[in-house]
Amino acid sequence: MLESKKIFIDTQYYVKKGLNFDYQTLSSFKDLCKQDKLTNFTTSVVQQEVYKKIKDSTTEALSIIKDFKRKRHLLTAINQDFNCSIFDQINNDDIYEQANTLFDNFLEECNTTIVDSSNVNTEDILELYFNQSPPFSEKKQKEFPDAISLLSLKTNLTNDEKIYIVSDDPDMNNFCKTDTQMISIESLEKVLDLYNQHDENITIKIKKYISEHDSEIKEKIESILKDAEMYNNSSWEDSEINDFHITNIGVINPNIINIEDDKCITIFDIDIEFEIHASGPDYINSSIYDKEDGKLYVFDTTDRIEYIDKTFTVEIVFTYEIEGLTLKDIEIDSLTIVSILSGIEVDIEEEPDYYV
Repeated sequence: MLESKKIFIDTQYYVKKGLNFDYQTLSSFKDLCKQDKLTNFTTSVVQQEVYKKIKDSTTEALSIIKDFKRKRHLLTAINQDFNCSIFDQINNDDIYEQANTLFDNFLEECNTTIVDSSNVNTEDILELYFNQSPPFSEKKQKEFPDAISLLSLKTNLTNDEKIYIVSDDPDMNNFCKTDTQMISIESLEKVLDLYNQHDENITIKIKKYISEHDSEIKEKIESILKDAEMYNNSSWEDSEINDFHITNIGVINPNIINIEDDKCITIFDIDIEFEIHASGPDYINSSIYDKEDGKLYVFDTTDRIEYIDKTFTVEIVFTYEIEGLTLKDIEIDSLTIVSILSGIEVDIEEEPDYYV
């Protein structure tokens, strides 16, 4: 059960979810905030950090579009009916503003309390810094934004109040260990799972169903991944992924993020191990650089097999019927792997990096 209804979400959680403020977990959280069942807190520091992350992300996306616009004549030369004009209508400033508005709307719809740093004692921050106390550490000596956020939140709490700090940052976690009012929790999914434990009957039955149908669920996950496109995003130019196999599927640790009368939503991260077969130009053993032409000529190809681990977020919608205290006819209504439509990105180089 939750120890507090006050929730603070660190910047890195938003980034991890792709700055998608309509992400299912955030939507479920927003609904609970609207009903005053949970209370969202953020700080002016996190607000500015998210704005910056949005700017960085949109700038990167717009640069890709800009590069595409330069080269689009190749597509129109191949097919004159290919419509590229939609990209001419993009205004960078409008995109930045719209992206920020999505975040602002999320905060507003959550009835968010935005805490500024006006009541933070500078001496407290300096003491943490010079003592290398969390969130500062030897490896992360410039964690002033985190320190300001945490101390800002603390000034907003009465002596008997607590707040959940949603972050998987180990230094923020260590800070929470030193303060009984701060409860560290690694994800918002974990928060919602704790919240939904108030409906113990459904929570226990659904998790039992998942445990009993572990193999079936993993088969569905494997099937979706096998049908997905895998592409190589590495410095090995012109390389391709020829084939891949799933060699291991990790443990399912479900978080129930939403419960309704006839359905519930569960989300979990799962580790997948792949065996990947890649091929591409043999730059290392079969290439010559022609100084006169200023070109590198490659005469052969090479193959690579590599094993990698990737983590995917899985969302399952369960349907059921409730008769009295009995949950019956549990079925998987849908199983989705988040962001799989864009393909599976891997980084396979021509030669393995033995120093990683």
